[in-house]
Amino acid sequence: MSQQPRRFPGSEFWTAVFTGVLAASTVVALIVAYQQLKEFHAESQIQHLLALEQQFDQEPMLTYRRGLAEKRLKNQDDPERIICRSRFLRDGRLTC
Repeated sequence: MSQQPRRFPGSEFWTAVFTGVLAASTVVALIVAYQQLKEFHAESQIQHLLALEQQFDQEPMLTYRRGLAEKRLKNQDDPERIICRSRFLRDGRLTC
């Protein structure tokens, strides 16, 4: 007796199909997560820069910058300290 041809594919075929669908959805989820992480990182950097700008424009930095500018105009401070302070004000970190 010969076997009759199957109308529906076997269970191995369906297992392979659903495994492929699962792999594809995993790749899509990874791509979306990567894009969200990049967006969050960029937004975090912007928030950090806005916070630094806000600190820079408020007291005591405002008074410190004003005093430094007056000293620079009167040539009262030595050039090395002026460079050190201006780098600090520009970069936000002490590099002297």
